[in-house]
Amino acid sequence: MGEKVSRRAAVKVVGAGVVGAVLGGAAGFALRTPETGGVRTVERTVERTVDRTVERRITVTVSPTPAQPSELKIITWGGPWKDAADMLAKKAEQELGVKLVVDLHAGPSGPSLRKQQAAWDPKAPLWDLFWGTAVVGFQGAGLAPPAVFAPIDESRLENVKAIPRDFKGYLDNKLYWVALYSYGCVWVYRRDLVQTPIRSFNDLLKPEFKGKIAVAYPTYLAGSMLTAAAISGGGSEKNIDPGFEFFKSLARAGNIATVVRSDSDVLRVLTT
Repeated sequence: MGEKVSRRAAVKVVGAGVVGAVLGGAAGFALRTPETGGVRTVERTVERTVDRTVERRITVTVSPTPAQPSELKIITWGGPWKDAADMLAKKAEQELGVKLVVDLHAGPSGPSLRKQQAAWDPKAPLWDLFWGTAVVGFQGAGLAPPAVFAPIDESRLENVKAIPRDFKGYLDNKLYWVALYSYGCVWVYRRDLVQTPIRSFNDLLKPEFKGKIAVAYPTYLAGSMLTAAAISGGGSEKNIDPGFEFFKSLARAGNIATVVRSDSDVLRVLTT
């Protein structure tokens, strides 16, 4: 035989369960309201019968959707990326009355994402807008928990709907990032300083390039340069050992002058 439950206890348990459900529903409704400022009071009457009618009236006072913020923080890179962000900041303040504070990555965008995740507080994020690579976009959306990027509502952004799908990042059928530009991982050189065109990775091992080559940090652009060197040497994206061997040879030849960690570093070494 199971434990006997009194009528009073049964009524108490059923009543409490209904209160929990209504509280959840009321809060969800209030948070979806489009109003700004003030509070909203939600009332519900709940009836359940356990030998008699039990009535509970629940009054829940909650804050609705927050008003438009007066300040947003964005993180990007230096150089032309900061110039573009500064232009956006000026336009946001003029047209929306929102101050856009621009911060800079110290290098690749991956470490900035991890900093955002480590200090994650949805009510006070380090940055509200994040300018990073596609890989970081997917990681921040949840592939590398915790998820710190919110889905983008395409129905509210006409210009986003016009962008081809290949330039947008979807995870579980939700849009999390939109590309501002695309790029390829290539070797570049100044034709005014290099007389003989560079045709292959092996050309970079020539003595004439001693102390003149800038290489990317291994994780820069998700390791694309390392992967490209591996493919050139007979490897693949799943076998990058030939890539490591190439850069070892480049270092032994004394041809590496510096290591770049960001796009702004690349521009700096090419122009100085």
